[in-house]
Amino acid sequence: MKIPELLAPVGSMEHLKIAIFAGASSVYLAGKKFGARHYAENLTSSEIKEAVDFAHLYNVKVYVTVNILIKEKEIAEVTEYLAELYKIGVDAVLIQDTGLVRIINNVLPKLVIHGSTQMNIQNIEGLKWAKKHGIKRVVLPRELNISEVKEMVEFAHENQMEIEIFVHGAICYSYSGRCLFSSMNGDRSGNRGTCAQPCRQKYQIAIEDKSRYDKKEVDSKKENQKNNASKIIIPNQNNENHILSTKDLSLYNDLEKLLELNVDSLKIEGRMRNKEYVSTVVNSYRQALNKLKYSNKNEKKRNTKNKKYVNPKDIENLKLAFNRGFTRGHLLNDDIENIMSRKKPGHIGLFIGKVKDFNKKTNEILIELNPNLKNIPEKGDGILIENKNDKYGLEISVNPNLKKDPKNPKKRTLTIKKIRENKKINIEIANGSNVYLTKRRKITQDTESILNNKSKQSFRKSIISLKFSIDSENYPILKGTLLTNGEKIEAIVKGKNSWEIAKNKPITKEQLKKQLLKIGDLPFYIENVEIKYNENLFSPISKINELRRELFRKLKINIVNSYKPNEDDLKISKKNLKKFIKYIENNHNLKNNNKYIENNHNLKNNNKYDENNHNLKNNNKYIENNHNLKNNNRYIEKNNNDNGNHDNTINKHSLSIYLNDLEVLRNINSTETNYSRVYLEIPPRDDTSHYINFIKEAIAISKDQDYEIVWKWPDIGHKDIKERLIKIVGILKKLNIKINIMTSLLGVNSYLKENYGVSVYGSYPLNVYNIETILNLQDFDLLTLSPELSKIDLEILTNSYPLSMCNTFPNLELIVFGHIESSISRNALISKKQEKFIRKIATDSNIDYENINIYLNDFKDKYYPVKNIGDENEIIILNHQPLSLINDIPNIKSMGIKNFAIDMRWKPMEYVEKIGKLYSKAIFNNNEKDENYKE
Repeated sequence: MKIPELLAPVGSMEHLKIAIFAGASSVYLAGKKFGARHYAENLTSSEIKEAVDFAHLYNVKVYVTVNILIKEKEIAEVTEYLAELYKIGVDAVLIQDTGLVRIINNVLPKLVIHGSTQMNIQNIEGLKWAKKHGIKRVVLPRELNISEVKEMVEFAHENQMEIEIFVHGAICYSYSGRCLFSSMNGDRSGNRGTCAQPCRQKYQIAIEDKSRYDKKEVDSKKENQKNNASKIIIPNQNNENHILSTKDLSLYNDLEKLLELNVDSLKIEGRMRNKEYVSTVVNSYRQALNKLKYSNKNEKKRNTKNKKYVNPKDIENLKLAFNRGFTRGHLLNDDIENIMSRKKPGHIGLFIGKVKDFNKKTNEILIELNPNLKNIPEKGDGILIENKNDKYGLEISVNPNLKKDPKNPKKRTLTIKKIRENKKINIEIANGSNVYLTKRRKITQDTESILNNKSKQSFRKSIISLKFSIDSENYPILKGTLLTNGEKIEAIVKGKNSWEIAKNKPITKEQLKKQLLKIGDLPFYIENVEIKYNENLFSPISKINELRRELFRKLKINIVNSYKPNEDDLKISKKNLKKFIKYIENNHNLKNNNKYIENNHNLKNNNKYDENNHNLKNNNKYIENNHNLKNNNRYIEKNNNDNGNHDNTINKHSLSIYLNDLEVLRNINSTETNYSRVYLEIPPRDDTSHYINFIKEAIAISKDQDYEIVWKWPDIGHKDIKERLIKIVGILKKLNIKINIMTSLLGVNSYLKENYGVSVYGSYPLNVYNIETILNLQDFDLLTLSPELSKIDLEILTNSYPLSMCNTFPNLELIVFGHIESSISRNALISKKQEKFIRKIATDSNIDYENINIYLNDFKDKYYPVKNIGDENEIIILNHQPLSLINDIPNIKSMGIKNFAIDMRWKPMEYVEKIGKLYSKAIFNNNEKDENYKE
């Protein structure tokens, strides 16, 4: 049974040392920029170098997170940053932006890439994409179940890739990388490392009758208050006000199952947590993994119910370090509702018992303790007392009194004196109130002990063999050999002075060995000392120590250098970097840039860019492989509608529309709006024939129309969902029905094109932020730009991108109207109890529950529409107001963008018709502003 890597979070230099001494086999950290935890302390460039060197001495790998989406204006800076990380010998970089993957492969081909969970690789096709693009390890989404993970691990290992999964820490409500909630409601993007954690705020559910909604939607914004008045607020039950707040993941109790999965790395979340969290969590998992490692190997079948590696006190300590309640998550949890922590979004602490009595005269609280409690509260600890309506926290300032029942030792009570009470707060401490231990002084002491006491530290030492000899001129020679980073490291030192013939007391072998075995604080273990010496010479002991220290100094240098690139590789990377920065700078300085390829990609005298600079396998010419798509004659040929649709030339402006209603599709045929594409999302149902019939009817409706029907796939594509969708495409092919597809699933696009010959359009969860991402996704026929890009970001991007040459590159499209998907999630929004309550209120209000719209309300004036998009609790939460760029259309057109889209899913026909006319007029008639539309 392989013991996987234990990967620990690091937010500072102190955290780094604690993580290493607590037993981490690798750490992940970030610099001051380009990391997904912008508000963590993070490390300066010099600190990262120091951290890398320190960690490598302790056989610990360092992964640097560069896991945000990169704006076009940041490309040069982030590439230089990556080059510096490569130079100092980081073991890998964690990447979200697919454009950065391309840059690394072209400029720094030997820098190891790990695909972040934000890259959202959910299935085998995603792993194939990662393999093709040089990604060595993939961090899987937390939403996968155990069978899905097992399949992906097996595929990864067959293809020399690694798999990393989360085992402990916070869980986002949304899929990582698919959440725009914070970005759309406060301009703090999770994809840029500045998430404001809106999922931890208070919300409530609201409902309304769909029929009333359909009648009033046409009135749009000016009727907003009136529209909201028709919504019915559903009071939250049992103080469950934090509807989107999840529990923390903890798979400590299930480590043996995880080992059976054969994953390569177990990741602990928490770069913004304190040092006590780092030490406690890392140490608890390390001790458990060690027990599993050294358990009886001859045991044929383990008794999984008797988990000998589980330490009850460690379980308590994990809760004390930080918890919002623990869950086994999607990986192992059968009850999806158990993932949510709706009552409290912050630290809960450890439940220790209940209040048995409170003496108001003496201010003494008598607590009946949990019989199995290991952490008995002490002076300096913090406790929280909660009843149904109130809570009261205090620090224990006087030693509490512990009493045991003589007849039953497990029955214990603890008396705590309540002092320093805030007299302005009058909170009743009622009998039966729950008591939690929220702060434990002993954990702080244990953390300091791990940092300063070698006997408490747990790390893997380098095993050294020493050879001592005397040369022909009586000079001492000491050689050290060890294995680290898969390499044999050697160092040899020669004494500065020859040894003298001993007159009285020669240095003995035992004396010599004793001095050579002195390690001090170094992370070495001397396994063997070979001494070739006749015991006839003399040297001061200080000179022997000096010889030993010099050897260890050289070994340290050689260990650190073994992780760094060699001089030849550094020269190649510097040459690549210089060329890349030059073309980036040239490109960003070129206005009216109609010859992007000539000016910036066909570098002069650089026909063999790859051979000189990248050495990528089977990669002939940089231009051929990276810019000219295979068999790509004309963009028009690739995108001609296979259902009898029109010639969609790149020189014309186009308007696309997102729909999910066949009646609305039928009705747009009679409108004056000229659509080029209809992205049709099929309402989810566990029935293959439903999808087939929906598509057949859509094609029949669109017959003889000028627009192209494109089937929009869901953005969640786990194994079962993906296989069902592909099966449907296969059935359609047998029926001689060909329909083009929109998806955000990496790798699936290539599979569809290769096996079914369809055109594939990329939806905005692909997070297209920069040109390099576009070029790395050029096997898509069209890409939707990220709605997070500002006008300035768009202008910089379009100034550089060859919009006039989209016969070779993917065409670009921008959504200019619609409710942006703030959150895509696989977590339950409404509990079963709450659903029953909603049904009752709907019935009492004469509303058919099956015919309601559901909203998430922020207790103010924002109502976020909630929609089901899948068969397994997959939902999306739309932004509370639609994106509307009607007045910016002229400016956007001036940037060269020709393709526009409006999202009209879940909208009534009259509303669709009105919005369609407005945007059609603005796009095709060059209107500066439409006075009939009120922003």
